[in-house]
Amino acid sequence: MLERAAPRVEQKSAAAAIARSPDQIAALRLAALLLLANAVLSILVAIVFRTQRMPIVQIVLSILLSYYLYTLRPHAEALALGLAVLAAIVLPILYLRSGVPIYITVLESLPALGTAGALTLLLTGEPNFARRATGVTVFCVFNVGFYVLLMVLRFSRRPVL
Repeated sequence: MLERAAPRVEQKSAAAAIARSPDQIAALRLAALLLLANAVLSILVAIVFRTQRMPIVQIVLSILLSYYLYTLRPHAEALALGLAVLAAIVLPILYLRSGVPIYITVLESLPALGTAGALTLLLTGEPNFARRATGVTVFCVFNVGFYVLLMVLRFSRRPVL
């Protein structure tokens, strides 16, 4: 039989895994799971709050990047880190330019800052267990904590902000 001209996903992942340490592989896969969790949280918040605009581009990018990180594709970590840092910088600027008050801008930017911080810890340097645990903690505090606070305020019938 003729073999395929292009390498399969498993072959690309195996070649990328050879050059990485087990800690790096664990950090890449953990970053992929955090990006996937970020996409799921964004969908849940959009459904619970019945928002008119759903961040579809952010969700699709998070899902695609999580796939590429989990399959250990080359240069996926640089792309994920670059997009997360870019979002953390651009999002507050866009909120301020649209006339949103500063305190709401800071609150709305917390998830993007938490994601960028967690990915920076996971995707740069030698990710030992302490860095991976710190990355997950930063993500949980800034993303999950923020969304849980919003949902608690929503269901307590108090006005949000």
